[in-house]
Amino acid sequence: ENELGNCASVSKAWCQVAYHILASRTPSIAFGRTQWETYFGDIGEEEPPLPGNIWQILKSPCPFWPEKRVKQTHLLVLIPASVNDEPLTLESLGDLVQNPQNGGHASKYDLLDLSNKLRQESGKQSYWVLMTRDVLPDTRNKSYERQKEKVAEHEGYVVSKAREAAVCLFMHHVSTKEQLYGHEPWTFTLCEELVRKQFPAAVGGFGPGGLDVGSSHFVDDVGMGALRKLS
Repeated sequence: ENELGNCASVSKAWCQVAYHILASRTPSIAFGRTQWETYFGDIGEEEPPLPGNIWQILKSPCPFWPEKRVKQTHLLVLIPASVNDEPLTLESLGDLVQNPQNGGHASKYDLLDLSNKLRQESGKQSYWVLMTRDVLPDTRNKSYERQKEKVAEHEGYVVSKAREAAVCLFMHHVSTKEQLYGHEPWTFTLCEELVRKQFPAAVGGFGPGGLDVGSSHFVDDVGMGALRKLS
């Protein structure tokens, strides 16, 4: 009986060790500090930790496509506050992605038609996000308000900012060459910001010419992706 108890204790201890080892590993789908520094340079501050239950999150059923896992339907990306001591803005992002290092796939903006204020906005600190790889089901050709309601139906998810969406799509492309939110079919996500206080910013149409970031006033058949900030 004592031997059984000892075995149980050892087994429990090994389970705890295995759990901590797993929790400390960065998931393979993550674009984090290592990837940023491989392709673009120093991101300064310490990489913020992923949630302790990140593996559980990634393996859980996707709230938007329940037949798939979150890891199959989302991008996991670190949004740094700065790169090479320069604030990471939409403007500076465009410069970075044209000249990635170490075999990264180059890209550019096909269009960056936002106010100077929006082009120069940056974050105060680095953080991780999960962003859907596609616009949500039943969000194309719906009103902006209805699209936002669809996102808000799922706890923890918000409408992305244009900077967040552009970072996620460019980082996925630099490491894989895949252009999500592409042009076959034309796919754009509406974002949180308003252009001229009237039209939501739109990000997408990723194709041979690059990524479009501008006013949704000139875009048809737009949908909405969803973003979850991790802490």
